[in-house]
Amino acid sequence: KTVDRFSAYEGVNDSLILESMYYGFDIDSNYNAFKVSGGMSFDVGGKQKNLHLSVFFGHFTANEDIQFGGAVGGVDKLGDEVDVKVKWDLTKQASFTAAIGFLFGSDVLEESMGGVGNSDAEDSAMLFSIGANLNF
Repeated sequence: KTVDRFSAYEGVNDSLILESMYYGFDIDSNYNAFKVSGGMSFDVGGKQKNLHLSVFFGHFTANEDIQFGGAVGGVDKLGDEVDVKVKWDLTKQASFTAAIGFLFGSDVLEESMGGVGNSDAEDSAMLFSIGANLNF
């Protein structure tokens, strides 16, 4: 049997909503993405570079149109995502993290909820997470 798609090994977790295997939709294959990210570290509480701030932007599209029941044609826009992450290192072993992600302009998400005919269908999503890390 032939396979007409690219199969990828799990491990792409750059974006919080579309790619995250813990919080998001966990999309792993059959999509294109343009991604830009950057960050800075700051001195907090007299410690050197212990507050880390990063910002991510991604533009995602499916490789082919995705068909939904009864729809004529299909959609391929997975959407644009902006994520902001903060990590505060208290010690070498302990840190706090917070992140917020915004997905907007997702035709695929909107169509999966019934499309423009459903007043509750959304083309956007938001995710917020907080956590603590302990390393031994």
